[in-house]
Amino acid sequence: PAEVRGQLQPVPMSQLLFLSSDGHTEALLIGQILSSGEDLPIAWPWVESIQWELPVTIGDHEGTLIVGRKAYGRQVNGVHWRAEGFHFVMVTVHRVQELMTLARSMHS
Repeated sequence: PAEVRGQLQPVPMSQLLFLSSDGHTEALLIGQILSSGEDLPIAWPWVESIQWELPVTIGDHEGTLIVGRKAYGRQVNGVHWRAEGFHFVMVTVHRVQELMTLARSMHS
């Protein structure tokens, strides 16, 4: 990862940020959020607007796939699921298929 972030407030969470091959463009964000609630306790990272949502399965867990736009209009794809008291969020500028392959490789 290009950057590792963590915070305790307002919700405990960690994030890994990966850059594209040019070393400057944000390409993938992976977040793990500690929360017992059913709903994602933060706003979708990088997502200014959601165009559509679709239910998906990540391992044995139900989740949500989104296609959205960043503030400056670039398309982003994201997936969210809950497992064992954590929320997992991945957002990328890459294709949905790549996102889902990566998400399913790391399910709990």
